[in-house]
Amino acid sequence: MALAMFWSAGVRASTFTVTTTADSGAVGSLRWAITSANANPGPDIIQFNIPGGGIQTIFVGAALPPITDPVTIDGYSQPGASVNTQAASDNANLLIELDGGGVSFNGLNVNSSNCTVKGLIMRGFFIGIELDGGGGHQINGNFIGIAPGGTAARNVGGFESVIQSLM
Repeated sequence: MALAMFWSAGVRASTFTVTTTADSGAVGSLRWAITSANANPGPDIIQFNIPGGGIQTIFVGAALPPITDPVTIDGYSQPGASVNTQAASDNANLLIELDGGGVSFNGLNVNSSNCTVKGLIMRGFFIGIELDGGGGHQINGNFIGIAPGGTAARNVGGFESVIQSLM
């Protein structure tokens, strides 16, 4: 019992912060954050703090790395973003957009269990989020395949599926 308590007390989530809209290469890119979270055993957090006002669009030029370790990707962490507080309509303010530009790859491939994706705008992907791993996922508060305001279709190429689960 003491060993289990010691082990669980030593496990800490790491936070990786996306600070650029660059697709790759830079420390602070979403691609870097996913790769870093995958390499760090245990649940992690990917948050956003991209300078500038308004919607920050990350144009994804190639498939992002599959998510292979539990992670929370929190678009609401971008300064100025907010969750929906209305029961019958939507007043969310989402400020992180992933744009695949009408490609044939998926936005996010989740190959782990217990992942959370929230507060993102995703468009132009074959499938917005593909769940290949175990269960325990929370996918909430995202605009997938629709415009940032959440009211109009906005996919590119006409083939985007919102979420696909292969579990």
